[in-house]
Amino acid sequence: MKKAILTLTIVCSLCFSAWAQDSLSVKQHLEDFDFAVSQVEENYSGYPTKVNKTNMRDYKALKNRLRKEIKQGKKTGTEAAGEYSAFFADWHLSVAGLNNGNFYNFSQQYFPENKQITFFREMDEYAPKQLSCKVTDKTYLIRVPSFGQHIDWNWIAHTVDSFIVSQCQNLIIDIRGNSGGSDGAYWPLLCLCYDHPGNTDGVEMRNSKGNRDYWTETLQDTTIAWGYRNLLTRLLASPDEWVISTTDTMQTITIDTVYPHKPKKVGIIIDPIVASSGEQFLVDIKATSDRVTVFGRDNTIGCLDYSNCRVATFPNSGSMITIAMSRSFRLPDRGIDETGIAPDVRITLPYPKVLTDNMDEWVLFVAKTLEE
Repeated sequence: MKKAILTLTIVCSLCFSAWAQDSLSVKQHLEDFDFAVSQVEENYSGYPTKVNKTNMRDYKALKNRLRKEIKQGKKTGTEAAGEYSAFFADWHLSVAGLNNGNFYNFSQQYFPENKQITFFREMDEYAPKQLSCKVTDKTYLIRVPSFGQHIDWNWIAHTVDSFIVSQCQNLIIDIRGNSGGSDGAYWPLLCLCYDHPGNTDGVEMRNSKGNRDYWTETLQDTTIAWGYRNLLTRLLASPDEWVISTTDTMQTITIDTVYPHKPKKVGIIIDPIVASSGEQFLVDIKATSDRVTVFGRDNTIGCLDYSNCRVATFPNSGSMITIAMSRSFRLPDRGIDETGIAPDVRITLPYPKVLTDNMDEWVLFVAKTLEE
């Protein structure tokens, strides 16, 4: 059984009202910063391992410096919280708010320079859009740029039917730009490519008061699925600091769905933005299908070891901090976050300057490779 809690996207559009940062007092900025720190220390699933004897002195020095800079008027509470959260180098832990009237991620600017940051800055017109069509008579393309709120799950299921009707031998699943969403969104694609049962790592939840309050509030929603409701009820009944949210540390994916026409070969295209549920899709499909090859120039971003996020709102500015509540049983020896997921085949072509609903050179390259 798949884990029931969602693995949320690292880049989400949040709707909120924020006070102008310069209208707040120093005391209010400090309150916002201290709020972010307490949320991390008390609730973030990565805190117990990411802050340790080796770096505790640096960690305390960072907090003291940021509080001092707030008092001196050099930083707002949101800006300080953004730099503080970057200490953990986790794309699932971030501070977002309004900056000059625009939605802004205050954490990423403090991340160490890497290919992902460079990619975000340089690819202004790189905005993949959903697409389902034939590439050639032998190869079909399904482009899914999100498993989150910007994609229709019914559309994904419909594309599977379109592939079957096309009678194409091969399938390209293009997930470039896919920073995550919900694991359930990709289920039809997993079913289509499924060959055999496969194993995937389970997760455990940090059972803190803040997280328990969130689960309690979530249970008030009468529309949530039975499996999710059952899981939350079990979490709330446990006195343990860490509670396994799956039936075992290792889960077996078994699918009964049988499609009348399966692809002979499957090529999945990735880029440095692929994260969270996008990465979980790669883990799951590689575990359950023998016909899959992953193509890309760079590894995925590395945002999966700490997941299942919630959002907490600052008391004064209205800014928000996203917090991961679970950690994977891959840790500590088989983590993904430090390296990302590598492609099976490295594409040496340059990234397309524009990627929306067009068929670019990467797609043509993968189609040709699959047809050889």
